Amino acid sequence: MKGKKEIGIKLALAIFSLIVALYLAELVAFFHDTRFSRTRENIARQNGIPFDTRTLLEVIDDLQAKGIAAYPIVPPSFFVERRGFADHPNELFPLGGISRKTTVYCNENGDYAIYESDEHGFNNPAGIWSQQPKAVLLGDSFAQGACVGPGEDIAGQLRKLGMSALNLGMAGSGPLVELAMLKEYAEFLKPEFVFWIYFEGNDLRDVIREKISFFARYFSDGGFSQDLIHRQAEIDHALVEFIQKYKDGTQAADDEKSRRKGKWSGVMTLQAIRARLSQATVQSPRPDHSALLDPMFEMILAKARQKTSSWGGKLYFVYLPEYYRYVKQVDHNDFHQRHEVLSVVRKLGIPIIDGHQVFSIQPDPLSLFPFRVYGHYTAPGYRLVAEAIDSKLQIE
Repeated sequence: MKGKKEIGIKLALAIFSLIVALYLAELVAFFHDTRFSRTRENIARQNGIPFDTRTLLEVIDDLQAKGIAAYPIVPPSFFVERRGFADHPNELFPLGGISRKTTVYCNENGDYAIYESDEHGFNNPAGIWSQQPKAVLLGDSFAQGACVGPGEDIAGQLRKLGMSALNLGMAGSGPLVELAMLKEYAEFLKPEFVFWIYFEGNDLRDVIREKISFFARYFSDGGFSQDLIHRQAEIDHALVEFIQKYKDGTQAADDEKSRRKGKWSGVMTLQAIRARLSQATVQSPRPDHSALLDPMFEMILAKARQKTSSWGGKLYFVYLPEYYRYVKQVDHNDFHQRHEVLSVVRKLGIPIIDGHQVFSIQPDPLSLFPFRVYGHYTAPGYRLVAEAIDSKLQIE
């Protein structure tokens, strides 16, 4: 009897250890794709190129050991399947990051992308909010500037071209989160131009994921706002506490409480790990791997155009291509439902800036991806997008 009890205890401990390990792996996987990272590391090693092999958490620990208050990004997409900070006195679903802090992002080029966040936790130079920027960029990690240095993102490249541009991109954001960004931040600034950065690799899937989340309130209720522009101190406190709880290992317990209430979080469902396993089974890109074009996509864009027009601004749709478009022969019209997506945009009368047209005429499009591996763009890739945006404005 005693032997069976000891076996039961050991088994329980083993299961508990596995669960804790999966939680930690999920948090790291959210920021770090090990499979592609190792490929890049191997290519760099073979070519004698330096490559920082530390994990994101190790980089943060090293910076903090030097007395630098460094934090990872905690993008709004992390809260799509969570409760956000529903226990906050006024309920809080942040869209930006921790303000005025050293922010560690990702590494695809060999060095980690590290930037000083602005007054609202975005990837911009300090003080830009008081300069009434001419343009605002909305989008996901491609808009945010993964995984390049400060000023090498699209908005940074536009500033080098002489345009005052504010970057509101955050990793993992889909159309509904971007609509929320427009309401919470862009409307406050009322810029002349709003650039809607659309990434063909996942934005249609994001519509399906986000429309059953908290962020759907920005679509269903045109007047809804969290007044985030005036709540940065609350956002900073909530996000710092959230990160610290992960470090202390207590966030998993909170997630378990949410699960028992029937509100599954991305971490509890091991979302990032399952996504990685799912990606690993896809050996070649085919158009039928794309998500369906949900009717809500058109309605979200229509609301964004209407909102931008309400203050006299103009909305532009910037189409960004993904890596797999250039790896094998694909039907460029059908791949990721490109034709259907652009037809919707034209129907709404929104001007299009087509990144695929720009990339496809380059002698070697794969050179615009770090180490020619699946991922984000290199700094020259982001620069090409910025130049396409600038050229479009010059001829209009």
